[in-house]
Amino acid sequence: MDHIAPAEHPHVDTTEANTEGTGDTGDTASTVGTISTVGEEDTLAVYDTIAGGDEVVAQLAQSEDGFIATSNGDAQFVSGQIDRAHLHRIRASVGAVLVGCGTVVADDPQLTVRAVPGKNPVRVILDPHGRIPATATVLTSPEAPTLWLTGAEVVPPKDIGDHVHMVRLPATADSEISPATIISLIREHVSGSILVEGGGRTVSSFLSAGVLDRLFLTSAPVLIGNGVPGIRFEGTEVMAEALRRPFRRYRFGEDMCTEYLLSKSASGGSTENADRSPGDASTA
Repeated sequence: MDHIAPAEHPHVDTTEANTEGTGDTGDTASTVGTISTVGEEDTLAVYDTIAGGDEVVAQLAQSEDGFIATSNGDAQFVSGQIDRAHLHRIRASVGAVLVGCGTVVADDPQLTVRAVPGKNPVRVILDPHGRIPATATVLTSPEAPTLWLTGAEVVPPKDIGDHVHMVRLPATADSEISPATIISLIREHVSGSILVEGGGRTVSSFLSAGVLDRLFLTSAPVLIGNGVPGIRFEGTEVMAEALRRPFRRYRFGEDMCTEYLLSKSASGGSTENADRSPGDASTA
């Protein structure tokens, strides 16, 4: 089956001048357990690792109390500009970026690379029941190819763009499609690493299923109180059995990003904590 290539596009830099970075993130950022200060113009060695591999990476920004948006869905913006530049660098490093239909309905994202130079990844929308509107940017904007993963009963809009490729999800007895199946389906159409960008439920389900190689989790110094939850999965009642993995930390201005190394390949081949799944947690 033919693979879909990322899209070239004119780059428009919308970031402000860097005032935070040290300009030296290559060696220090690769050390497990350290904290590196990163600015908008800084690049991390991990971006090259992601670009040169076929990892499954997730990224999420949440408040200190664990929410990615307010109760009415307002997420503009939880984290700061340096973290958003970091997200765009990850997008530029992967072949595909995946979000659930709830993210498209709530935010109408572009899912393109705008803050840094690079190619737009293939946009992948997980939408088993055809919930996203025909006016969604991912369906109407031809800036990047879009894979629309839907159930067999979903009828496509009449004026669907040529950049949109509908891919039917396999039927299952309980209507739940496993993250591993979704990853395999994407790899039939797109080469390279895959970014699972949101929302919280989708990222949590991929984490719980043990299919992630890396998780970038940014905490912003804000308390929302009640809202759309970030990372949530069925955990353990025993603290000693809680999910712990090797990590790196990056200071993005006021925000703190933790990169969890969840697989052997991500942690440099170490056999310690090689299992990526959070114990016996079920898919969230």
